Order: sequence, then C-alpha cells, then structure tokens
Amino acid sequence: VVTSLVDASATAERVLSLGKLSRVEKRGAMEKCMVVLEDMVKAGIEPDGVTLTTVINAGKQEGSPTAVSKAYRVFQRIKPSSRSPRMYTAMISALGQGGFPEEAVRVLEEAER
Repeated sequence: VVTSLVDASATAERVLSLGKLSRVEKRGAMEKCMVVLEDMVKAGIEPDGVTLTTVINAGKQEGSPTAVSKAYRVFQRIKPSSRSPRMYTAMISALGQGGFPEEAVRVLEEAER
C-alpha cells in the first residue's frame, strides 16, 4: 500500500510538472515563431502553408489577445488563393478563442466563398 501511494504521488508530481512546463512553453511561443518567420523572409525563404499554419496555431495555443492579433496579421498577409482549409480553421479557432468573434465570422464568411 505504501509503495502504491509513493508511486501515485510521484506520478502526480510528474503530471503537474509537465502541465507547468507546457504552460511555460505556450507563453512566448508566438514571439518565437514570429522571429523565425522574419528570419526566413530576410533570408529570402518564402514560408509555405505549413509554416504559416504553424505560426497561426502558435497564436492560438498561446491564447493571448496579443498573440492572436499577431497571428491574424500574418493570416491577412497571405493571399486568399494561397490559404488552405487548415489555415482557415486554425485562424477561425484562434480568433474565437482570443476574443475576436467578429473577425472570426469575417474569416468564416471568406472561407465559405
């Protein structure tokens, strides 16, 4: 019984530690993505759809209005003809989560066209 309690306690501590780590990693994720994106552009490398979707998802994961706004600015610079359904989905979700419902509706309406 004592061994089981010790194991359960150790497992709980690991779960709490992983939770704290994931929250720390989420904070600042958008800023890191923006630095990489800017470095790519400066080096003459055009970001592809996967890269841009990753940046949008970073804003969504971070969840702050600032991060979501940055993701939205990135999204707006992408030609509509180059936007994938996955990009639209990520952006709509990020905007809704970040507290920008009007923008989310606009993006949804654009996606439906």
